[in-house]
Amino acid sequence: MSYFATALLTIWLVSNGCVSEEPDNTSVEGRTALRTDAAEDTKPVPEDKATVPVGPNPTRLSELGGAGEPAFFPSGGKIAFHNFQGGLEVREQFGNAEEYPQGLADVYVMNSDGTGVINLTNSPEANDLAPAPSPSGEKLAFASYRASLEEHNGATDTAVQGASRIWLADADGPDPTSGPELIYLYVAWAPDGNKIAFGCDRGGSQEICAMESDGTDVIRLTNTAGIAANLNPSFSPDGKKIAYQRCQFSDGECQIYLMSSDATNPKSLTAGTPQVVHDEGPVFSPDGTKVAFMRIGARTDIYVVNTDGTDLTKLTGGLANGVDPAFSPDGEKIAFTGNSGAPDEIYTVGVDGTDLTNITKNDSASDSQPVFSPDGDWIAYRSARYDGSGNYISGIYLMDLEKRLRRE
Repeated sequence: MSYFATALLTIWLVSNGCVSEEPDNTSVEGRTALRTDAAEDTKPVPEDKATVPVGPNPTRLSELGGAGEPAFFPSGGKIAFHNFQGGLEVREQFGNAEEYPQGLADVYVMNSDGTGVINLTNSPEANDLAPAPSPSGEKLAFASYRASLEEHNGATDTAVQGASRIWLADADGPDPTSGPELIYLYVAWAPDGNKIAFGCDRGGSQEICAMESDGTDVIRLTNTAGIAANLNPSFSPDGKKIAYQRCQFSDGECQIYLMSSDATNPKSLTAGTPQVVHDEGPVFSPDGTKVAFMRIGARTDIYVVNTDGTDLTKLTGGLANGVDPAFSPDGEKIAFTGNSGAPDEIYTVGVDGTDLTNITKNDSASDSQPVFSPDGDWIAYRSARYDGSGNYISGIYLMDLEKRLRRE
């Protein structure tokens, strides 16, 4: 779960009286902006389209200035991402320099070497965010925030003022179609591609819902009206279980829950903490035996826990903060955004907490939102920095892990 989604969740919790609006210095509500100038990496000249880039390591793939939330397609040949058309702006907030997206966002797709960039949504009056490729790679689901009834590349969205919906699009575009209302940025595809789980609003109650991949047969999977909000679902690799976060109204604590995909047998994996914490953003390991998540308290750390609730392990004890966990395809490592002050860097760590490694080591950029390629050889991530003209921009970068680690 990215900083942008965490900020949205924090706003929602404040509105429900669960947390204070007073910030603390270790929160992840915004990224720390940088005040140093840095030259941009040169654009690669690909040897073969949609294979691997050549040139600097890491390599900047996107030439757009407000890019984020990269997501590999299952084949590894393409990457989806969103881009804020107005780029980024740096503002002072509570004594810190923070970055803020400007303008509205569109969903893009490009080859994994940075060629063939397509604006998939191209809507001047909508925020299209957090694209999620289907397991087959043929479809993209994404969140879309719209101000009113409007036409969108031939499809009509009847969302009310301020609401958002799930949209589905062919991976090569155009003509996305509207689906159910969504209360949170992220959606989760079932491994067989037949269902999508998402956060939904049912009579003012924040629940986990699921639907068929064509947007039909929406069902509610949780029912905690007046007790808790349920957010951020993630399917297990076999599709039989869903992990999600449940935030209690009574004290604001969020725990990681696990239930069967038919909504039976819900249980907490992280109950029993000595103080109120926010456990958020669960992701399954590739073998389905573990769940990684963020724990936000006095600081933010990455934890991993077995799906039976045992062996809760903190992975980021040596850092000030850790967010955005992502498992490697072999399940042996987790990539995440971390820092020991500023700026943010991309780290990897073993699932047992050993071999913590800073793989970006770039004091002139703020690096975040890492995702592994399907073969585990590459990590795509978002990097924000000043360009040669003094503009603060973010792009999608790609790192060859083997080449990087050979230099260590």
